[in-house]
Amino acid sequence: MANIDDVAKLANVSIATVSRVFNNSPYVSEKAKANVLKVAKDLGYEPSILARSLAMKKTNTIGLIVPDISNPYYGGVVRGIEDVCNLYKYNIILCNTDNSKDKEIQYINMLKSRWVDGIIFHSSYLSDEVYKIFVDSRIPFVLAGRGTKYDVPYVVIDNKKAAYDATEYLISMGHKNIGIIHGP
Repeated sequence: MANIDDVAKLANVSIATVSRVFNNSPYVSEKAKANVLKVAKDLGYEPSILARSLAMKKTNTIGLIVPDISNPYYGGVVRGIEDVCNLYKYNIILCNTDNSKDKEIQYINMLKSRWVDGIIFHSSYLSDEVYKIFVDSRIPFVLAGRGTKYDVPYVVIDNKKAAYDATEYLISMGHKNIGIIHGP
């Protein structure tokens, strides 16, 4: 398998120039860029995502921790988060905890070792222990689904407003007998 050195030698440029080409630097001439890309294609060279991540200190990966992926609500949440991440060229590592604090801790530690750029933590509760792990790890995180006693970023749904808006919509459509079915 070809590496960056092979591309640089055959393209008759420096390793730094090859790196600049693959990082879309404006400091490479169009001629040099075309030459490097042709040589890379001929050799079947693909830049190492791991090497780039180490150099840039950015993996373009977000950890997403959810309590129960089999619950249709969380499936929809995951889908929405993934759609937005794809728009911004981010990948997701999905972690299903089965509502287990031990699994939450296990996954946070695994995500730390994978150098994720951040974690979206969707849980019914942020325990003191899990909070401390997040703070000590220095990984940016957002709590989703619930507020917390801690001063951390979080995103929640205003269920009362959503119910009000849904009811208003049904009334505006002429419906008079409106009911609701909900779980525990």
